[in-house]
Amino acid sequence: MNEIAGLFQHHETRLGVFYPTGHIVAIFRSFDAAHSAQEALLHAGFADGESHAARGSEVLEYFDQLTEETGVWGLLMTEFSRVIDTEAAFVDNDIRQARRGAGFLFIRCPNDNNAERIRELVLPCGPLAMQWYTAGAVQSMV
Repeated sequence: MNEIAGLFQHHETRLGVFYPTGHIVAIFRSFDAAHSAQEALLHAGFADGESHAARGSEVLEYFDQLTEETGVWGLLMTEFSRVIDTEAAFVDNDIRQARRGAGFLFIRCPNDNNAERIRELVLPCGPLAMQWYTAGAVQSMV
């Protein structure tokens, strides 16, 4: 199993579209920058299993797994999401960045207090994008 899937415990889609509720996804220019951000979280007291730094190739592999698991229904819902410009737009950007060799950091984030603390710790590492997936919406954090 891909380590990204392990972090989400199979609760990462909404209507077939990547939607990791209760997590922040940060994208960096490189894996090294993503890893540095993860180290900042660890040094600040976050547990090792609460985050995962990933290379773009791992993210692409994970999205391929999701596509296989959700099948035709997932593909249809993803296209619908693109039409109404919702979650699929974030996934499309993730895929573009992954293909360019970006690094990713996936972080568990159950509440507002954690979100702000994570944001403060990760911002110095220069994320290109950072979204918090809450139960009701995707919130951009940079």
